[in-house]
Amino acid sequence: MRSKLIILALCILSQPTLAYYKCTNSNNKVTYQKYPCSEESKETAVRVDGDEAVHKEYNDIYSLPNADRNPRTVRKLKPYVYDDNIELPDDNEKVEKTEPDNEGTSYQRALVLRSKIYSARASLQPIMMASAMYYVTEGEWPRSLSDIGMDESSMHSRDIDSVELAEQQIIAKLNASYGINKKIIVTPHWVMSGTNIEWHCHANFSSKVLPESSIGSGCQSKAFD
Repeated sequence: MRSKLIILALCILSQPTLAYYKCTNSNNKVTYQKYPCSEESKETAVRVDGDEAVHKEYNDIYSLPNADRNPRTVRKLKPYVYDDNIELPDDNEKVEKTEPDNEGTSYQRALVLRSKIYSARASLQPIMMASAMYYVTEGEWPRSLSDIGMDESSMHSRDIDSVELAEQQIIAKLNASYGINKKIIVTPHWVMSGTNIEWHCHANFSSKVLPESSIGSGCQSKAFD
């Protein structure tokens, strides 16, 4: 019995070191495997000795998750392939940056821009109400902001650069963040036998941003100077 234990111990202690082969093919792709490389690949032996960490090149350069670095686990893994042919951008390469399309080419940007336009239109509500009241009491449409008690020089906000009244229209000029010469024009339309005013809104944005027909309190896409 004692002789059998001695033989078993000798077998364990003399167990050969586990070897892996680092194979590099003609495309410079690296594979770690337990069997010898093919004739077309360059071969380098990588040894795993007992409980020591995997060979430094395998452990550090071709990094695997920590759980996969255990030498006892490596033998169960599929060959790990590292592709060093990936083209990386040159740090000195100059990349031309273009300004985003102000009319929003992407669906997400279009939705954001549309929301901003609707918000700018909503900020005109006090002017719309005051203009309607002026028409009811004076019998004509106000010709300037001063007619409804508002100062034209103070008619600006985060979204709007200026506001003016002209020919039964409220014209709001949007700031540069919306694009070049972008405007919102709101016009009154009498409905319900002249007892109510329905406001129609147009803005010179493409149909990618605004619908081509007026929806609710939104704005309609329309080209104008």
